[in-house]
Amino acid sequence: MTFEVKEPVLVIGLGGAGIKLASEMREVLGADSLKISQDKKDISEHNSIHISTKSIINPSVQLIRGCAMEQSEKIAEHMSPYETVIIMANLAGKSGAALAPVVSSICKEQNKNLLSFAIM
Repeated sequence: MTFEVKEPVLVIGLGGAGIKLASEMREVLGADSLKISQDKKDISEHNSIHISTKSIINPSVQLIRGCAMEQSEKIAEHMSPYETVIIMANLAGKSGAALAPVVSSICKEQNKNLLSFAIM
Protein backbone atom coordinates (compact mmCIF):
# COMPACT_ATOMS: atom_id res chain seq x y z
CA MET A 1 0.00 0.00 0.00
CA THR A 2 1.31 3.43 -0.91
CA PHE A 3 0.44 6.83 0.42
CA GLU A 4 0.40 9.87 -1.81
CA VAL A 5 0.05 13.40 -0.51
CA LYS A 6 -2.31 15.19 -2.86
CA GLU A 7 -2.83 18.92 -2.68
CA PRO A 8 -4.54 20.86 -1.24
CA VAL A 9 -3.44 19.81 2.25
CA LEU A 10 -5.14 20.62 5.56
CA VAL A 11 -3.24 20.25 8.84
CA ILE A 12 -5.56 19.73 11.82
CA GLY A 13 -4.35 20.27 15.38
CA LEU A 14 -6.36 18.54 18.10
CA GLY A 15 -5.99 19.83 21.66
CA GLY A 16 -3.23 22.06 23.01
CA ALA A 17 -0.14 20.08 22.00
CA GLY A 18 -1.62 19.05 18.65
CA ILE A 19 -2.45 22.67 17.81
CA LYS A 20 1.11 23.82 18.60
CA LEU A 21 2.60 21.10 16.40
CA ALA A 22 0.08 21.71 13.61
CA SER A 23 0.96 25.42 13.56
CA GLU A 24 4.63 24.59 13.04
CA MET A 25 3.84 21.98 10.37
CA ARG A 26 1.52 24.39 8.56
CA GLU A 27 4.37 26.88 8.19
CA VAL A 28 6.79 24.23 6.93
CA LEU A 29 4.34 22.76 4.40
CA GLY A 30 2.69 26.02 3.42
CA ALA A 31 -0.67 24.33 4.02
CA ASP A 32 -3.90 25.50 5.60
CA SER A 33 -4.69 24.58 9.18
CA LEU A 34 -7.67 23.96 11.43
CA LYS A 35 -7.56 24.01 15.24
CA ILE A 36 -10.05 21.95 17.22
CA SER A 37 -10.20 21.87 21.01
CA GLN A 38 -12.59 21.88 23.92
CA ASP A 39 -10.36 24.38 25.74
CA LYS A 40 -11.00 27.96 24.58
CA LYS A 41 -7.46 29.08 25.38
CA ASP A 42 -6.07 26.61 22.80
CA ILE A 43 -7.87 28.18 19.86
CA SER A 44 -8.16 31.53 18.14
CA GLU A 45 -11.04 33.02 16.21
CA HIS A 46 -9.54 32.19 12.80
CA ASN A 47 -9.71 28.62 11.40
CA SER A 48 -10.77 27.02 14.63
CA ILE A 49 -13.64 25.04 16.10
CA HIS A 50 -14.42 25.15 19.80
CA ILE A 51 -16.02 21.97 21.11
CA SER A 52 -18.28 23.24 23.87
CA THR A 53 -18.85 20.97 26.84
CA LYS A 54 -21.30 23.52 28.21
CA SER A 55 -20.91 24.13 31.93
CA ILE A 56 -18.95 20.97 32.74
CA ILE A 57 -15.67 22.06 34.36
CA ASN A 58 -13.64 18.85 34.02
CA PRO A 59 -15.24 16.93 31.13
CA SER A 60 -14.50 13.29 30.44
CA VAL A 61 -13.10 12.04 27.14
CA GLN A 62 -16.49 10.51 26.37
CA LEU A 63 -18.30 13.81 26.92
CA ILE A 64 -15.84 15.72 24.72
CA ARG A 65 -16.22 13.07 21.99
CA GLY A 66 -20.02 13.27 22.20
CA CYS A 67 -19.96 17.06 21.94
CA ALA A 68 -17.57 16.79 18.97
CA MET A 69 -19.98 14.41 17.23
CA GLU A 70 -22.62 17.15 17.51
CA GLN A 71 -20.28 19.42 15.52
CA SER A 72 -19.19 16.78 12.99
CA GLU A 73 -20.98 18.55 10.12
CA LYS A 74 -19.04 21.75 10.84
CA ILE A 75 -15.76 19.80 10.93
CA ALA A 76 -16.66 17.99 7.69
CA GLU A 77 -17.49 21.30 6.02
CA HIS A 78 -14.02 22.68 6.86
CA MET A 79 -12.34 19.53 5.49
CA SER A 80 -14.38 19.14 2.30
CA PRO A 81 -12.19 21.17 -0.13
CA TYR A 82 -8.98 19.29 0.79
CA GLU A 83 -7.55 16.08 -0.70
CA THR A 84 -5.10 15.28 2.11
CA VAL A 85 -5.62 15.77 5.84
CA ILE A 86 -2.80 15.61 8.38
CA ILE A 87 -3.87 15.19 12.01
CA MET A 88 -1.64 16.16 14.92
CA ALA A 89 -2.91 14.95 18.31
CA ASN A 90 -1.71 14.22 21.82
CA LEU A 91 -3.45 11.00 22.82
CA ALA A 92 -2.36 11.46 26.43
CA GLY A 93 -4.55 14.56 26.68
CA LYS A 94 -8.32 14.58 26.89
CA SER A 95 -8.95 16.70 23.79
CA GLY A 96 -6.61 14.74 21.53
CA ALA A 97 -7.85 11.35 22.71
CA ALA A 98 -11.48 12.41 22.36
CA LEU A 99 -11.26 14.20 19.02
CA ALA A 100 -8.85 12.01 17.01
CA PRO A 101 -11.37 9.19 16.40
CA VAL A 102 -14.10 11.67 15.42
CA VAL A 103 -11.93 13.55 12.93
CA SER A 104 -10.46 10.31 11.53
CA SER A 105 -13.96 8.95 10.99
CA ILE A 106 -15.00 12.08 9.10
CA CYS A 107 -11.91 11.73 6.89
CA LYS A 108 -12.86 8.13 6.13
CA GLU A 109 -16.44 9.14 5.25
CA GLN A 110 -15.10 11.80 2.87
CA ASN A 111 -12.50 9.43 1.39
CA LYS A 112 -9.58 11.73 2.25
CA ASN A 113 -5.91 10.81 2.24
CA LEU A 114 -5.17 10.82 5.97
CA LEU A 115 -1.83 10.98 7.75
CA SER A 116 -1.95 10.99 11.56
CA PHE A 117 0.78 11.92 14.01
CA ALA A 118 0.01 10.92 17.60
CA ILE A 119 1.93 11.76 20.74
CA MET A 120 1.48 9.12 23.41
